[in-house]
Amino acid sequence: MTLTATHIQDDPPPPVSDPAPDVPDISPVPKGEEPIPVPEPLPPPDAWGPRGLEAV
Repeated sequence: MTLTATHIQDDPPPPVSDPAPDVPDISPVPKGEEPIPVPEPLPPPDAWGPRGLEAV
């Protein structure tokens, strides 16, 4: 059996880069779980004053 052009030109596979339609890139927060709160960043050392963290 020899392969002809028709065998090579079958439907090409979908690109791997495309995500599955039922799988979003960013998954939503699971039900029943609260998102982890992001702590506020510490102020720069200049804002602490000469005493450092004690001034806060």
